[in-house]
Amino acid sequence: MLPIAFIIKNKLKRKARPGISIIICAYNAEKRLEKTLRHLSSINIPEGIDVELILVDNNSTDKTQELAQTIWNLLKHPFPLHIVEEPNPGLSNARRKGVLTAQYQYGIFCDDDNWLDENYLIHAKEVFETYPQVGVIGGCSVPVSEVELPAWFYTKCGSYAVGVQAYSDGDVTWRKFVWGAGMCFLVELLQSLYLNGVEHLTTDRKGSILTSGGDGEISAWYIFLGYKLYYTSKLKLKHLMPADRLTDEYYHRFFGKHYPSTWDSYSNFLTVRYLLGVKIISKNLIQFFAIYMFSLFQIIRHSRDANKVLVLHRKLRIIRRFI
Repeated sequence: MLPIAFIIKNKLKRKARPGISIIICAYNAEKRLEKTLRHLSSINIPEGIDVELILVDNNSTDKTQELAQTIWNLLKHPFPLHIVEEPNPGLSNARRKGVLTAQYQYGIFCDDDNWLDENYLIHAKEVFETYPQVGVIGGCSVPVSEVELPAWFYTKCGSYAVGVQAYSDGDVTWRKFVWGAGMCFLVELLQSLYLNGVEHLTTDRKGSILTSGGDGEISAWYIFLGYKLYYTSKLKLKHLMPADRLTDEYYHRFFGKHYPSTWDSYSNFLTVRYLLGVKIISKNLIQFFAIYMFSLFQIIRHSRDANKVLVLHRKLRIIRRFI
């Protein structure tokens, strides 16, 4: 145990400065970036706070980088833009690159199709300063599209990170995760995990794989470290829904196929170890027991992935002692 502790203590050298780092992970985003950047250029910055924008080019084959720099120059670069590259495909890899590049204490994952509300930064800062045990914050979103939204969209909108994540503001740790779209987080904690060799078990969106639970994985890490997830309806964004994501063909690809994901093992572990997702929805002891036993059965059934989560959980609990 002593050698592990020694390694951890000596790797935690980076100290995040007061401020906010906005991270956009982009893959072939030249058609989506302009409006996203324009909304960011008009965002209200909390008094006395520095802000930076980090664009992570995740192996794009179009002119994402050139377009982003051109647009930001035309917008008179309201705050610094840093463009970095992550050649390894996968949203989790891109997020890791963005987090390690960030220099400020609060981070925001802004997808390349997210249009943040003008007071987004102000409300995020308020929550973090009011509730020191909060590690991750999520908000709400509304869809925008150039085409009419199909009827099925309103049933499945939560899977598109559209709508609300809770019926009231407050602690939503019971939910196990918040959406990656617009997710606010404590930068230094996530940097510490990466610097100490913690690696993602999920790759998140990658090529034709549409879902894999990367936002849930990051949320779980903060829970393992003893922090809370928080929801506030004051954090608002508009989420662009392009026409090609609203077709029947896309619908069947997205919802008609099960994509292998370690998130299932994270979710079951959170239920069994922390009783999350059980207390709120269980109306009686029988239902409580049924949900708990189902999660336990899934852990046993998928023991290989579950063991990976268990090992990672133990490592994070060790790291927690030194951060």
